[in-house]
Amino acid sequence: DRSGDSVKSLRNATLNHLRKSLSYLKDVNVVYKDGYYRIDTGHMFYCDYLRLKEIIESDTISDGMINELGDIMSTGGFMETMEDVSLDAVKEKIGHSIVRFLPVVIKNLYEKKKYDDVILFSEALHKIDYFNDIALRYFVSALCCMKRTDEALLRYSTFIIEYRKAYGEEYKFRFTDLQDI
Repeated sequence: DRSGDSVKSLRNATLNHLRKSLSYLKDVNVVYKDGYYRIDTGHMFYCDYLRLKEIIESDTISDGMINELGDIMSTGGFMETMEDVSLDAVKEKIGHSIVRFLPVVIKNLYEKKKYDDVILFSEALHKIDYFNDIALRYFVSALCCMKRTDEALLRYSTFIIEYRKAYGEEYKFRFTDLQDI
């Protein structure tokens, strides 16, 4: 059967291209098991997206995990330069997970007076959800605690201008409301 042979040839060529592409990654292989091909990873494989999911889904979060989360978040948004619509659902799902998770981390860091980290994570939350009240409140308050009130006021002023443009109304909190949480 000629069409069956061409399908097998196409499948084998595709698998060979995939194997070659994956060969540049450490500890990643295409394996055939139980009638299916799958991508198998070993302990040397690292993917920031998978690690982020592990951290977010964890029952408890250690200081080490917070540091690792900071490293992951500081590299920028996930797949932000990839315009493929097939990734939109994945990007949206991880964005929602981060928006739910980061406020807990930010509050924890603020209570420990780790203001530089509060600013880092508030900034990350702000990039994902521009009009997030929690991101603005903790960002401004952390800066004020660090005696960087001018910087906090500048961020607040920029935010309320953009808020007014987007929603056609005034922002509900004054700067003085945000200075101390």
